[in-house]
Amino acid sequence: MAETVQYYLEKMVPELEDYERKELFSKQEIKSIIRQRTNFEYSLKKRPCQKDDFLKYIEYEMNLEKLRKKRKERLAIKGKTSISDYAIIRRIYHIFDRAVIKFKGDIPLWLQYIEFAKSAGAGKLLGKIFGSALQLHPTKHLFWILAAKWEFETNANITASRALLQRSLRLNSSSIQLWHEYFKLELVYIEKIKSRRKILGI
Repeated sequence: MAETVQYYLEKMVPELEDYERKELFSKQEIKSIIRQRTNFEYSLKKRPCQKDDFLKYIEYEMNLEKLRKKRKERLAIKGKTSISDYAIIRRIYHIFDRAVIKFKGDIPLWLQYIEFAKSAGAGKLLGKIFGSALQLHPTKHLFWILAAKWEFETNANITASRALLQRSLRLNSSSIQLWHEYFKLELVYIEKIKSRRKILGI
């Protein structure tokens, strides 16, 4: 247990050094960050570990990221992107990853992860999250619908969106909700084509 925690703590050294170099956090604050993260890491290793342990850790990191952003803006820090600009967000992804592995069947937890990845604009990661969620929960209609909407509305990929809903219907052929979403997708797509043709005068 201690070795695993030490491994995670050692990985954050470059991030903490960057905070100090940019004067985003004082030495005392950095010590507090180390202490808090150490406590959270040990809480994730205890038996039995609870979902709330992960969520508290995530909440702490989210608040830390908000504070980092505010200070960076106030200090008007410019220049090239460095590790402190993305380390916290990556850590939150990693904590979510560990959480959904531990609590595979927790649908609200998966949805929280999806929403966070969306808000952070993590397109590649979001694709992987949907893939994992659908593999584990092929009968959960909401995951299929969210994945299809994301492909169509965010990525403008009608082919991928259509393929997802068609696959969902092969696995859940009696689902009225999925059939409804599939027909709705096709109707919206047809309307978009009509609008484009009208603009182009075709």
